[in-house]
Amino acid sequence: MLLLRSSRSIFSIARNNKLQLAALPQLARGVVAASTPVGAFAGAARLQQSEKRQEKRFTTRSAQMAAAATETEELPEIQQEEHKQPPHPSTPQQKFRKDYAPPPYLVSNVHLNFDLREDVSTVTSRLHMLPNYGQLAAGAARPALTLDGRKDVKLVSVTVAGKKLEAGEYELTEKTLSLSGLPEGEFEIVIVTELKPQDNTLLEGLYKSSGNYCTQPPG
Repeated sequence: MLLLRSSRSIFSIARNNKLQLAALPQLARGVVAASTPVGAFAGAARLQQSEKRQEKRFTTRSAQMAAAATETEELPEIQQEEHKQPPHPSTPQQKFRKDYAPPPYLVSNVHLNFDLREDVSTVTSRLHMLPNYGQLAAGAARPALTLDGRKDVKLVSVTVAGKKLEAGEYELTEKTLSLSGLPEGEFEIVIVTELKPQDNTLLEGLYKSSGNYCTQPPG
């Protein structure tokens, strides 16, 4: 009954508005096509095809992401160096008081200046040193001072008691900086280094995480 009423209403509107009779069968066929179950089935079929295409694209994208995740990334140089180190012992190692010795110098004051840049950051450290080696024998040389470093931290300059040292006046390795011939009494050391926090993946020292600069003492 609904279909018949819709068709008659179209013919009635056409007569009232003096439409050409040639257009009336086309309008009637449009109403029938939209009202029959065939139109509904066609819409459902198109929806099903669209869902299958989306599912196929999602499956393809998931496979690509899984393949990318399984690819082996090349570790940064500093992280490769850490992996070369021997593993921690599985059982606790005993430490005795006799294994320790007081350091020959004490640091009474530390001043750090950080110049943070997107590419390379510069750190200037001022250390006020106090002698702690006690009374030396006549003619004995004052002990050397060894400071810890790291391969990814580049040494720019070293100044001891206001005198900038040349390359041959100190000993530098990948992990230590050794200073000898130090002055008597209290003195100041100024060390300038460069590093790239964005490349530090060890999460210690100065590193960059989620766009933020962070510091963490070595564990």
